[in-house]
Amino acid sequence: MNKRLELSALIHEHNPDMIRITEILTQIRDVDPETQEFHIDGYDHHTNLEGRHKRGVIMYTKSHLNATISHIAGEEKFEESLWCGLKLKGAVNLLIGVVYRSANCNRDNHDHFSGIVH
Repeated sequence: MNKRLELSALIHEHNPDMIRITEILTQIRDVDPETQEFHIDGYDHHTNLEGRHKRGVIMYTKSHLNATISHIAGEEKFEESLWCGLKLKGAVNLLIGVVYRSANCNRDNHDHFSGIVH
């Protein structure tokens, strides 16, 4: 939340269709943020925070893109990822992901990540 002003300035300057952010939660926290704290006008947002208490990732997409959360094989084993699908022109679908892999990632988590991207 301490980077919100900087993020707002970047959005205003670049007007991106999509924003992906890792480590949205602090390492030490008393309470998890409320969903509305992540709201940005004109964007839909999706997080991986439900049922997880790691560092978290978030994906913002322009509302008109109608991005939906997608599930891919093996993702449930990797601790910090989120995948969204976008319908493009015609029958073309695009899968976009955001992944946080800590430098302290244990071997099992690393192997699970490798299984997703192959």
